[in-house]
Amino acid sequence: MYLLNPGTFQIRVNYGNRPVAASAPLSEHEKQDRALAIARLLEPKKVVGFDKIRVGRANDGGYVHVDDFAGVGKALSFGISDDASWDLDIAKRDIPVHQFDHTIEKGPIGHPLLNFYKQRVAAVDGPAAVSLDTVAGRLLSDCERAILKVDIEGDEWSVFFTASLETLGKFSQIACEFHGFDQAGDPNWSDRSIAALRKLRAVFEVVHVHGNNAWPFFNIGNVVLPSLIEITFANRNYYEFAESNEVFPTALDQPNLPDRPDMRLGCFKF
Repeated sequence: MYLLNPGTFQIRVNYGNRPVAASAPLSEHEKQDRALAIARLLEPKKVVGFDKIRVGRANDGGYVHVDDFAGVGKALSFGISDDASWDLDIAKRDIPVHQFDHTIEKGPIGHPLLNFYKQRVAAVDGPAAVSLDTVAGRLLSDCERAILKVDIEGDEWSVFFTASLETLGKFSQIACEFHGFDQAGDPNWSDRSIAALRKLRAVFEVVHVHGNNAWPFFNIGNVVLPSLIEITFANRNYYEFAESNEVFPTALDQPNLPDRPDMRLGCFKF
């Protein structure tokens, strides 16, 4: 997550300064087709031979992972704000964590294996921004296997859209909060989001989903989705997968806002 000023939050997706043309409004059937195309890219599978584990604190800030960190040499954490509980849990496994957040001056927790960079992770490099490819080139050149956590308030779409498959393949697991699914019926948003998810799915299977209850469900052409979904991906080069009927949320999940009920996703199959 980023530290945001109250009242200024909005989802923004910037795909490396690519122009976005206006398009005609879609019918409800067309909106449903787009929402289903997105949702079907997120249907979870089971990892064969491994359980799952929660990393980070209860409620907002924790993520569910495959319980397998053997051979992981480094971790990247994009979006920190005031919570580094995920980072600390990873560091306690003797894995160095490189933290990126342009909205704070320093990391909220001190630890010898936590390394903080006041930089924004974005689609392309700039005076105050750095791309995922550049971060991986600088920090992961000597690392065969890494993990990634991302919560960057909508920038995740453009970061993954522009990342190379070679860079994505360096990660055995990615846990990311994806924003903006209420826009799934919008052609500009959905075209680019589908492209980003297809790129991720070329390397990974989805193994866990959790709706963030800070925002409500949205009905897009009678397909009901949370606006914010925490998604865990596992790399096909490291794991085998099977069909799953797991019901979400699971016992490992926590409502992001504890004073509200968690979001019931069922098996998340479409």
